[in-house]
Amino acid sequence: MVIDLSSVEQSNWAAKPVIKPDMSDDISLAARVARLKQIYIDSLAAKINNLETIHRQLCSQSNVADSINSLQHATHKISGSAGSYDFHQISSVAHDLEYMCRALKPNSVGEYCSHDIETLAQNLQVLINLLYAEID
Repeated sequence: MVIDLSSVEQSNWAAKPVIKPDMSDDISLAARVARLKQIYIDSLAAKINNLETIHRQLCSQSNVADSINSLQHATHKISGSAGSYDFHQISSVAHDLEYMCRALKPNSVGEYCSHDIETLAQNLQVLINLLYAEID
């Protein structure tokens, strides 16, 4: 950004410089945003590994309550971060999964409906596939 001070009015008031856009700032900003997006893409493998672990637990119906809690936290983070980098479909699917987790409640003996867990696992696989598509 270049500040042109030649147009500053001399008065008792504070100077108000005219700011002229500098195209090199736009290029460097675009390069920085692209670099941040690439760093995010590079971090997807770890997110996928975590989600695949949760997926296996859901499919085996072991540690279901912990798996749902872990999935809710993971999808909350992915929903926000993916949207920030223009991965809107990933963000949307992660958001839906997060709210599915919030809606699931165990029955009176602390168990979850197996159909609900299967549906959650199927939707989780969709998210995992979307993430894989970004790193391929």
